[in-house]
Amino acid sequence: MTIPEWMTRCKKSLLAVGAVLAALLLALYFRALFHPGYWYDGIFLARQQAGVFSGQDDRAACTLQMKRRESEAALSFTLNGETRNYRILLGSDGFSTQIYEDGTLTFTGQAHSMGDWYMLTDTTGDFDMDDIAQIHVGPQEPPPEFPSRNQLYTWAVSDRCDTFGTPMFLLPLLLLADPCVAMVEHYLDRGALWLLRDADGGWLAEAVVTDEGGGLCEVKNLAVPEALHGRGYGSAMLELLFQHYASQFHTMQVGTSESGVPFYMRLGFRPSHLLPGFFTDHYPEPIWENGIQCVDMHCLRRPL
Repeated sequence: MTIPEWMTRCKKSLLAVGAVLAALLLALYFRALFHPGYWYDGIFLARQQAGVFSGQDDRAACTLQMKRRESEAALSFTLNGETRNYRILLGSDGFSTQIYEDGTLTFTGQAHSMGDWYMLTDTTGDFDMDDIAQIHVGPQEPPPEFPSRNQLYTWAVSDRCDTFGTPMFLLPLLLLADPCVAMVEHYLDRGALWLLRDADGGWLAEAVVTDEGGGLCEVKNLAVPEALHGRGYGSAMLELLFQHYASQFHTMQVGTSESGVPFYMRLGFRPSHLLPGFFTDHYPEPIWENGIQCVDMHCLRRPL
């Protein structure tokens, strides 16, 4: 019997087996897609059992263990074989908190709800910008670090879980500010990608900064998810960039359409020069903002 004859005779059986395998694979896919857990720095920590979550990617392997009580929570976080133990004490007022790391008191202050996550301020009212921002240089993400205090507190008090299918893909966020994929890929390869994230790993804002030489850096891309517009995340991202790059460059530049000029001028940028026809000459499709086609790029600069 030839192979084609055998396949013809067994066609129904083969189709039945294929359908069963497809159904099993689809079931496994959706189980993984909607499996509860937490997103942490791009790694999904899937729930293994009550209070235990773990996950890994090509950068790191992480395990989170939690035990909650009425007025405190004990957390253990393992990153690439190294474990740190945390104790979060919750004040009776619902705001005050203390955090111990490996038995040593490392934080005293208050927690402020930001919706799905919490931001901690110390006894003077200050907060650590590094706790809510991460810098990613180049197209490859760096290895994750141990959780921030904001992250630890949010895990300690929140029952909210994510699913594998919830995170927003990065490219659509970048395309909010620059709708040309080829253009984004061009400067992303040579730029530093900044991501402003909440304690659950959700993105609040992104920015791409490049070195243009001669002490000049440029914000090539700045975007905030549309649902979060008007909350100050774009301004917060720029303030973070001002602080970080002040020691490396003397001037920061940004190129924007006419409608974006007032936003940047409120943050200290001033008009520098105009690139006539930039949006019509370098983009395959017309770009419209508020019913007006973008034609010229307005370049603004700010001393650092």
